Amino acid sequence: MSSKRTAHIVSHTHWDREWYLPYEKHHVRLVKLIDTLLDKLEQDPNYRSFFLDGQTIILDDYLQVRPDQKDRLAKMIRSGRILIGPWYILQDAFLTSGEANVRNMQIGHQDAMKFGAVSKIGYYPDTFGLVGQTPQLMRQSGITNAFFGRGVKRRALTIRSLTEITNRRFQSCSGKGRTARRCSAFFLPTGIRTAMKFRPTRNKRRSTGSGSWRTRRNTQRRANCSL
Repeated sequence: MSSKRTAHIVSHTHWDREWYLPYEKHHVRLVKLIDTLLDKLEQDPNYRSFFLDGQTIILDDYLQVRPDQKDRLAKMIRSGRILIGPWYILQDAFLTSGEANVRNMQIGHQDAMKFGAVSKIGYYPDTFGLVGQTPQLMRQSGITNAFFGRGVKRRALTIRSLTEITNRRFQSCSGKGRTARRCSAFFLPTGIRTAMKFRPTRNKRRSTGSGSWRTRRNTQRRANCSL
């Protein structure tokens, strides 16, 4: 007899301001996303919260087009239904200097506090690995965790090892002696789109070669990570 498992699905978006489309087209999509999100949060009290990708620049982009929605947006942030920060822009630990990493965190906190709250989530969804000073930066920012989805060679991992990594958090440490800092690190085995890879199956739970999970039809339906 298989044991019951609990799945936690976090509603969120992953937002590249410019990548496979020009900035302007991404901007239009962002405005539509947040317009829809605000309506959804107001109309459905059971839709509890939404994580806005750990970067506060999204708020600037949205309010540039919808300045009249600032109070409405701030209300949802203060109530904890929209989670913002701790970064200012989407973080990449290796392409920028140490000073830029620190300033990114500082500005993200400053911007988030203007709306009433900053999420204390060490969010690295798309950085290509973590630098050794990550725990120091997290702890000095009042953050005790780091969530990351890159920097692990997935092709070298078996389904068993993926399960072991996913089921266990581990401690990351930087510095020595009195300057040593630790934080809890969490690996996202299929990156930012984990829930999108759920598929129903008739009788048993099994894993696919890509590391995504198949769950029972009566307990899981396909989920999307964004509205």
